[in-house]
Amino acid sequence: MTFVKGSKKDLKTLFLFTLLYIIILFVFNAWKYYTNKYNVLDLAIFNQVFWNLTHGNGLYSSIQQNIYFGDHAEFFIFLLYPVYKLLPHPLTLLTLQTIGLASAAFPIYYLTQLIFS
Repeated sequence: MTFVKGSKKDLKTLFLFTLLYIIILFVFNAWKYYTNKYNVLDLAIFNQVFWNLTHGNGLYSSIQQNIYFGDHAEFFIFLLYPVYKLLPHPLTLLTLQTIGLASAAFPIYYLTQLIFS
């Protein structure tokens, strides 16, 4: 079985719509953050864990009163840590989440090309 490639025009369109999605969600996330519309505890927990990791306090979360891995074993934190260290802000985490979600468009595109071609 060979890997099916789409046309360059299709890939450019997919890339542009994915980029547009990332930009729109970034603006929405920034608006929601700066107008105090976020009422989720997860963002606070993740931001605190990353902040503590950046400042040498390990993965401790005072919100949960233990080390974060005591609740969830989410090892991707170490992959995202260098980006957070460069831009230590909750919007960095929200943007990384948006990019992760948007990047799913490419495998889905290739799978549909493979199935329906």
